[in-house]
Order: sequence, then C-alpha cells, then structure tokens
Amino acid sequence: SHFYLGKTFLAKNDYENSYLELEKAVEVLRNISAEISNPDFKKRYLNEPAKLDLFTVMKKLAAVLIGKPDLIKSGKPAV
Repeated sequence: SHFYLGKTFLAKNDYENSYLELEKAVEVLRNISAEISNPDFKKRYLNEPAKLDLFTVMKKLAAVLIGKPDLIKSGKPAV
C-alpha cells in the first residue's frame, strides 16, 4: 500500500519519496470517497483510524517539507 510505503520512507527520513507515496494514497482515498454517495457512509469511511492517520502523517510531512516543523503541535513523531 502507498500509505505504508510512504511511512517506511518517512522512517528513513526520505521525505520526498515519502510524500510521493503518501500523495498516491490520498489520491486513492479521494477516488474511493468520490464514489460514496451516502454522506453518512462517506463520513464514516473518512473517519476510520487509518484514514485519519494518513491525514496526520501528510500534515506533519508537509510541515517538514516546507521547512516549518514548528507547525507540528504535538511532540510525537509522524510515524
């Protein structure tokens, strides 16, 4: 899965490849969620822990890539 490959790259501090893989995971998520017509089902799907983890990791990685890791509020690592 793109998500876990992205997290593996991130653990190795390979931020560029991590971002590319995580972006692919987000695209898959967008495509799937676009096909869910029921708003309640879509909300539940997007609020599953793995999806929320993807969004959290992407947010932290984006902060690192733009050179502003101080934007990350928690002291927890991204992986």
